[in-house]
Amino acid sequence: MMRYYHEILRSSTGTIYRDRNEISRRSRDSGFLTIIQDDEGVGGLEVTTNSGEFFAVDPWPGTLFVNLGDMATVWSNGRFCNVKHRVQCKEAKIRVSIASFLSGPREAVEPLPELVDDEHPRVYVATTYEEYRKLRFSTKLQTGETLALLYTSSSDQ
Repeated sequence: MMRYYHEILRSSTGTIYRDRNEISRRSRDSGFLTIIQDDEGVGGLEVTTNSGEFFAVDPWPGTLFVNLGDMATVWSNGRFCNVKHRVQCKEAKIRVSIASFLSGPREAVEPLPELVDDEHPRVYVATTYEEYRKLRFSTKLQTGETLALLYTSSSDQ
């Protein structure tokens, strides 16, 4: 059952405030991979560029949006990065999106040996998703910020 309020609309991902038109806070994914089937008729998903500016990801019929999380960043030795994203409410329509979250294996995630060499030294220490999640909550850091705590001592980061 859906309920409509004049000032605030609640969704499964957060709260829609009329003054900001933002459904969910700006975030990154902590897991390994997120697959999203976005609402083709409404849109609203935005991701950041390297400079930190948001731009719209227009949904294409029959396609999925794949977002890598922090665990994929560790696994790829920093070659693949997750992006900050948000959902904007552009018009007064019902927006339905379906997401599947892959948190990561129970075993430790570490950079693939093929992605570590003299030119690309190991950037992150091995960690499990559960250890990473506990670290993130105990430090009260945002997803993405917690990755800095996993840098190896040899990292230049």
